[in-house]
Amino acid sequence: SGGRLNNNDACECGYRVLFHRRAGILRLAWRRIFGSSAPFVPSASSELTSNIVIILNRFETNVVTKFETLESKFDTLESKVDTKFAILETKVDVALQSIAPLVLGNTDVYANLTQTSNSKKLDRQELQDDLRRRLYERHGIQYQYRQNQISCFLTGRRGICKIAHLLPVSASETSINRVLNLSNDQNGIWSLRNVLYLSYNVEMAFDRKRLSFIEHPTRMDTFILKIWDDSVRKELIWSGAEMETVEGDQYIGFYEGRSLNLTLANGVQWAPFKRCLAYQLYICAASRMLADEMPSDFSSEECVDWRSKRAQLLVLKKSLEKTVAVEVDEAEEDNEKEDLY
Repeated sequence: SGGRLNNNDACECGYRVLFHRRAGILRLAWRRIFGSSAPFVPSASSELTSNIVIILNRFETNVVTKFETLESKFDTLESKVDTKFAILETKVDVALQSIAPLVLGNTDVYANLTQTSNSKKLDRQELQDDLRRRLYERHGIQYQYRQNQISCFLTGRRGICKIAHLLPVSASETSINRVLNLSNDQNGIWSLRNVLYLSYNVEMAFDRKRLSFIEHPTRMDTFILKIWDDSVRKELIWSGAEMETVEGDQYIGFYEGRSLNLTLANGVQWAPFKRCLAYQLYICAASRMLADEMPSDFSSEECVDWRSKRAQLLVLKKSLEKTVAVEVDEAEEDNEKEDLY
């Protein structure tokens, strides 16, 4: 009639199906014994029919028992999977919460570049001047003849350039320099390895997390430009650059995917701290991925995009930790070699 069955109707239908199946199996067994042409006339009292029914009952009991056992095992397995998935979700949520503090508040050292007091600026001026002198000495240039003598490591052009600190000097007031295992002296934050020499607007964009320099996937000690903020592509490498350059190379976007030239004119090889470049890259990525408000429930279906971001951040975080560990180990090995001599 198209209506829904009540419990009694459903049970009656189930019994009818079972009855027809039993009759079908009984008929098949009869013909196997007496031949396919033998008429099916079993008697409820016949010994043969009784034996077939007994065998059939045993068969059904075994099937039902095995099915119930299999169903129980499946329920147990499903419960274990649900439990493990819940544990994994919890671990990943905790991992995300451990990531968030690294890119929020005063730990984002690139967000606090303008928060240095005047007294601290004066204290740092001598360190900055010393760093600048050492930069020119490394290039084999006398400091008094320094004007426009060094080319931008990215563009290769001499113009309005400036020193770019990979890890800002303000990091000395946070825990990040300890995380990266950098001291607050000439061997750490004030080391030449913590700087690049870049065209003015390229340096400004780097400090403002609009671009990064990432390791080349196949060439060791090679770093290429990665642009995060599309609007920076049409910005000049320095003000007035359009009067001094040709073929579009006055724009920052022209250099995307191009590598830093770390071989100086005097043949010296520049070796920037990889862990500082990796940290700036991580901060740039995380700042964009965590720009929106975090959802309250990371396991909900609406948070697929967040789970993808979380996975990417975890990969970047692991890569940063590995870079720090490798570079620190290399520095310790170099120090041990120096002690031998």
